[in-house]
Amino acid sequence: MSMQFDLQIKEMANRIKMLMEQKMISKTAFAESIGITGAQLSHIYSGRNNVSLAIAMQVLNAYPEVNIEWLLYGKGPMSRLDNLNEVACQHDFRPL
Repeated sequence: MSMQFDLQIKEMANRIKMLMEQKMISKTAFAESIGITGAQLSHIYSGRNNVSLAIAMQVLNAYPEVNIEWLLYGKGPMSRLDNLNEVACQHDFRPL
């Protein structure tokens, strides 16, 4: 694996931590919500295990408001809703 890929995986783990902080959810509750064990989440936190694509998809399934580009690459806002609002403002869309 390249060093850049390793860095992206570690950054994804940091974004998962940010999501948990934003949701004010414990490690145990978050792990349960995405269908992994607390031990698996702890290993991700410590860097022992990487965030797999399967785990990223489980996060997105449990938290559909999360922007996939933010989770995977750190691009854009955390929430897809923020992204939609930004697009609406750029195009001057107004609610009906």
